[in-house]
Amino acid sequence: MDVNLMVVSTKARATGFIKSLGSTSTVFGVSQFNSVGSALEALKGEEKPDVIVLVLTKSVLKPVKILELLSAAAKKSSPIPVLLLGSESFRARVDFALQEGAHIYIGDELSHPRLLIQVLQDVWTGSEGYRVRNSALSRAKITLDSISDGVIGTDGEGKVEYINPAAEKLTGWPKELAKGKPVSDVMKVKLDGAFGDIPHPVELALSKLAPTGLSAGAVLLRRNGGSIDIEDSTAPMIDEKGAVTGAVIVFHDVSMERAMKAKMTYLAEHDQLTHLPNRLLFRDRAAQSLRSAVRNHSNVAILFLDLDNFKGINDSFGHSVGDKLLVSVAARLSGCVREEDTVSRQGGDEFLVLLAGLKSREAAEKVAKKIISSCNEPYLIDHQEIHITISMGIGFSPQEHVDIDSLIAQADTAMYRTKQNGRNGYTFFSNEIGAQAQERQKIEEGLRQCIDLNEIRLVYQPKIDLSNGAVVGVEALMRWRNDALGEVAPNSFIPVAEATRLVVALGRWAIKEACTQIGQWKSLGLGEIKIAVNVSALELEDDSYADYVSTVLRDCKLDPGLLQLEVTETIFIKDLSECLIRLEVLKEAGVLLALDDFGTGYSSFSYLTRMPFDFLKIDRSFVHDIELDSGREAVVGAMLSMAKSLGLTVIAEGIETSAEADFFMNSGCDQAQGFFFSKPLEAMDMSYFLSQQRLSTA
Repeated sequence: MDVNLMVVSTKARATGFIKSLGSTSTVFGVSQFNSVGSALEALKGEEKPDVIVLVLTKSVLKPVKILELLSAAAKKSSPIPVLLLGSESFRARVDFALQEGAHIYIGDELSHPRLLIQVLQDVWTGSEGYRVRNSALSRAKITLDSISDGVIGTDGEGKVEYINPAAEKLTGWPKELAKGKPVSDVMKVKLDGAFGDIPHPVELALSKLAPTGLSAGAVLLRRNGGSIDIEDSTAPMIDEKGAVTGAVIVFHDVSMERAMKAKMTYLAEHDQLTHLPNRLLFRDRAAQSLRSAVRNHSNVAILFLDLDNFKGINDSFGHSVGDKLLVSVAARLSGCVREEDTVSRQGGDEFLVLLAGLKSREAAEKVAKKIISSCNEPYLIDHQEIHITISMGIGFSPQEHVDIDSLIAQADTAMYRTKQNGRNGYTFFSNEIGAQAQERQKIEEGLRQCIDLNEIRLVYQPKIDLSNGAVVGVEALMRWRNDALGEVAPNSFIPVAEATRLVVALGRWAIKEACTQIGQWKSLGLGEIKIAVNVSALELEDDSYADYVSTVLRDCKLDPGLLQLEVTETIFIKDLSECLIRLEVLKEAGVLLALDDFGTGYSSFSYLTRMPFDFLKIDRSFVHDIELDSGREAVVGAMLSMAKSLGLTVIAEGIETSAEADFFMNSGCDQAQGFFFSKPLEAMDMSYFLSQQRLSTA
């Protein structure tokens, strides 16, 4: 029991009083004041005694001062008992003090220390201050015994004085065995993967006299040999006089929270399907590898992979098979790289591979070949054998610094070059490829605005009846002039339009513009000129395409037979039956249909027997210098015979010489077009060409 005494007395008398207390189980703290005035000043400040001992002497006899002291003691939140000590010669003052609120007078009992100590204890334990303190301590103990956090209190040497039930359970140490032991024995902690490599947090708190705690990821070793993850807070205990009396450590089990955090971190950093690192974790590892490469004078490569025609696999076999295929591909990719490398799924059918610490470009190329060879092997999924190919681009970092975004972008750009070159291979990024990609980006940006800015136009190339030289129609060809890019070649912007699906909007504009032009030529008295317009496979995939064409023809008040739609053999790549349905709808609307570039792609006579084509166009690759190649002459002859047997009108395109024109005229070809007859003309020039044609045949 700690009891703080305020002794108001002369120094000599106070010294004798303190000496008389001697050694006792009750710890007395004594503050000595020579006068009532100094004691009153202390009570106004931070002095908070439990008992005031007023030793009556000749200097401490003024009733006014005694009354002030008694009044100050009584006004405290917990009234302070006042004990009177002195000889019988001061009886009058004793009676006055007792009447005004002093608790007890015990005479001059310094010669009887046991009696004095007992009286002090009785006075203190009977006071309101004692009851308040005892109640607070009781509530504090109940609180500490009830909370789920472990609490251990130590003395100034770090030995356990108190351990609550939660701490007993967490450490496995009962309080009977824990008390008196070093806290580092009762609460063994693992810090930064080792034991005892830094002082125990209690030792730190006691030595630094400041709050501290365990590092993140701390583990408590239990008495039974098990372990749990914990978090803690440790602080020294310092009394009102600034003396260190011990330390307290509060800790709790965070095993579940850490497990959940670890799971959430894993989910945030890994792909749910393949369990590969996702783009977030990939970028972090790539950034580390790039920094390491600069320090170690090594290289880093990023491989950007895309599965060729993965959508077709999903469409043919279903998404469940597609997902299983992605998992299988992920496993094969992981098997092709080292432990220090990273394979990541970016989403869809795209993967990234990080190759760290490379010494040469050849090392990256070796891995690329290994990946393609592995992934080209057949996959057995749900009892079905599936074959795929992979297009890959490689961004290779030299020893000079390059940021991760640039390296990924380089690999992505190189991958698209692989696609353009026929797929199923790899391409290293180069400055040339980068420049072309930038140009492609500019083209794409321009295409998105070209219709609104009226930058595109149609030019027209006449089609000639080879039997009499008359113009039987024209083909509309798209041209684009951009303020920044100038005149952009069709073979530059059409592939970009296809890749970005902008070709759908451009195609609809072309249909409307061509039909409008037919009406204008008719109003000029040039007759009803048939116009052929090229149509992409993407346009045909649109369910509303046929309705759009019919609406335009109706709005322009045109005979549907004046519009000829030309499609290439690429439309056969996808669902043939669906393609047939869409062409039949257009055919029923009265539109003429032509198969363009015949012989260059997926040529099959069976397609021609099933599809409702009116025209077949022989590609210019068969036309060029045909009179010099007997092999091509034979092929073209077969084409012409087959087309005639199916009732198709045959058009030879790309004729540039009289020899070529003579060959097709003598071979029975129906129509032709090419620079030999006329280059593509602007609308106004085409109007003049048509008017001259009418005059010559009038």
